[in-house]
Amino acid sequence: MVTRTHWSTRRDHERHDRTSSRSVPAPLLLGVWILLIAAVSIALALL
Repeated sequence: MVTRTHWSTRRDHERHDRTSSRSVPAPLLLGVWILLIAAVSIALALL
């Protein structure tokens, strides 16, 4: 029951978020954003 409600709220949250149109898990998306920000920071530091 708890997992079902959790997944339903997760589904509504993903539906509300227009950026995550693809079925990508939130932690994976967050990890990609962290890697992207780290890469930009390293590039700026090298420049």
